[in-house]
Amino acid sequence: MTALQHDFEQISQHDSLAGVEVQTALKKAIETPNAENLESLSKKLYAFEKEQNPSGYAEKHQDFVAKMTPLYAELAQTVPTQEIAKIKWAAYQFGKNWVKQEKAVREISLPHYGKFERILGLMRINLNAEKPDMAKISELVSELGAVMADFKQVKVK
Repeated sequence: MTALQHDFEQISQHDSLAGVEVQTALKKAIETPNAENLESLSKKLYAFEKEQNPSGYAEKHQDFVAKMTPLYAELAQTVPTQEIAKIKWAAYQFGKNWVKQEKAVREISLPHYGKFERILGLMRINLNAEKPDMAKISELVSELGAVMADFKQVKVK
């Protein structure tokens, strides 16, 4: 911990607003190295990283919305057909692109990331069941649409 503190103090921006919070958390973690203090330090270091290296979250957000909205629309349109092969294909396309885009969602909003992961996981399970439950699949696709709409409204700095 003291080595981390020493290295951190060598960073030119260590006295920024987030840097001061890191230094305070470091002192607490050195004095009392318990889970709570280490978790706090981890969060402060993450905030410092974001402060020092803003990574264009607004652009990532817009890119996600632009790429995933049409894929969701296609998925939502296939569900009423009740044709499982078409639904599986649309879900596969959405999932394949989700894998490429998920990091941006995780960085922007962890709660939304968790919702997407939960819904997509349940959808995969239901689609691959011996007898897919179309009512449950329809419900999950609707829920996915609600999360998509909610994520579009997220204010990104």
